[in-house]
Amino acid sequence: MVETERLGGIGIVRLNRPDRGNALTGSMPREICEAIEELGSDESVAGVVLTGAGRLFCAGGDAATLLEWRSLDLEDRVEQFTKSQEVVLAIRACPVPVVAAINGPAAGAGVDLALACDLRIAADTSSFTAAFAAVGLVPDLGGSWSLSRLVGESRALHFLLSGERLSATDALNAGMVDQVVEGGELIKAASTTVEQITGAVPRSVVTETLLALRGAAVQSLATSMQHAARAQARLMTTAEHQERIAAYLPT
Repeated sequence: MVETERLGGIGIVRLNRPDRGNALTGSMPREICEAIEELGSDESVAGVVLTGAGRLFCAGGDAATLLEWRSLDLEDRVEQFTKSQEVVLAIRACPVPVVAAINGPAAGAGVDLALACDLRIAADTSSFTAAFAAVGLVPDLGGSWSLSRLVGESRALHFLLSGERLSATDALNAGMVDQVVEGGELIKAASTTVEQITGAVPRSVVTETLLALRGAAVQSLATSMQHAARAQARLMTTAEHQERIAAYLPT
């Protein structure tokens, strides 16, 4: 239900349940984790693009899976949701950028999944709906956390509770996505973005920059700077730094 492929230095992770709108079953978050971890550990991969097969990006959680979990006791249900959340942690731990290429409508957990990525590029046919409140639930894949940091708490509250459906342009204007392109250009645009931000930079610097930015929302300034000091000290010993700094020194 999750496929991977390589386009040069770009790893593609594709949700592949087009007949069910790529809705997430209980096993799919683990499959996404494994795909991202495998691609991220490959030194030849500059970035990962997460997208969907068919017309939708992701319709959210699979209804049959939710019904199955409803029959469990409380603690077992908590365990199932906690296991699903590992996909967000895998995205946030990936040593290269993860770009959501949102090929069509995203709802519920599909929105959460896109928000967990470092960047979001949307097809002009895409749309965004929180969907949770309409069925008496709340975001469980970090959507509330991510959304409030992207668009602000009050805008996030309106989106999560009002049932509004945002077009790709609306989402761009709100700050939920970074770029809108024609559907046929989506994967190319996502790949180009990865190449633009990583092509001239050593992989170690890309990784440390990602970790610093991802941690900024939960770390104090002092902690962030301490991590930076250690990263800087490590990077100064790399061949890439020594070669590049030599170009700036007088001969």
